[in-house]
Amino acid sequence: MAAKDRFLHVMFEGKRTAPVARRPFTATPQRQPRSEATPLSGDEAGLVSWAFQHSGLDADRYRPQPMQRRIAACLRALRTADAAEAKQLLEHRPELLAPALDSLLIGTSEFFRDTAVFACLREQILPEMLAGGATLQVWSVACSDGAEAYSIAMLAAETRALERVRITATDCRSSAIEQARRGIFSEAAMKSVPAELRQRYFQPTAKGYQAAGLLREAITWTTMDVFACRDESRWDLVLCRNVAIYLQPAASSDLWHRIVQAIRPGGVLMTGKAERPPATLGLQRIGQCLYSRRT
Repeated sequence: MAAKDRFLHVMFEGKRTAPVARRPFTATPQRQPRSEATPLSGDEAGLVSWAFQHSGLDADRYRPQPMQRRIAACLRALRTADAAEAKQLLEHRPELLAPALDSLLIGTSEFFRDTAVFACLREQILPEMLAGGATLQVWSVACSDGAEAYSIAMLAAETRALERVRITATDCRSSAIEQARRGIFSEAAMKSVPAELRQRYFQPTAKGYQAAGLLREAITWTTMDVFACRDESRWDLVLCRNVAIYLQPAASSDLWHRIVQAIRPGGVLMTGKAERPPATLGLQRIGQCLYSRRT
């Protein structure tokens, strides 16, 4: 049995999905954003501003509502009673900045998140891109623990094209990049990886499962703020999922502009389910969470 057929059986439970036509989707009305929660208190704003500034980030880009929900997690991580005490602790112990930032920013990922999206990638988009024999450049933005970057690597490996796919994964948190580079995932994190793929591409360890060397070596891990992106028309595929939903409107618009400019004409952008890049950027919707840059 060919690797392609084996993988389809494992990933999609024996059901062959119909080919996905690359045609524009009918636009659907967007929901109006909910009103933001009460602004951060002075001490909370001071803590967030200090932590972001000393991490090279701009706190003003982020919506206060999600940040407000993360303050308690930050206080627990630092074992402090309130935001003022947490800021004072960070000023005296800057080595605690990494765990503080990890708790303030929502860094979640998942293997093959949104099965239908990855089915479209596997069955249509990647084969089309690889058909000409070119090397593909893939960028995973805000990669967190790297699960989605490893998912792309597995798709490429299953079609015996991993050597022609160059994956770069970035995150503004150095701790996330180090975790992703190690490629060790818990049993719970591995639940969305089909058993056959787990056996083929992961080795059991004392702490869970570690991605095989051929996957880890296929990915370049870099600590970088996406707002520092200066690439233009470089990437064939960009995964930027569930980033814009945490940003202020102006920052979200800036993010999409940077991302789209970094994609080559004809390249593809993958977003989160709740995200809709502005129509003015020259994108054509070709599937669920998938857009092609026209010009």
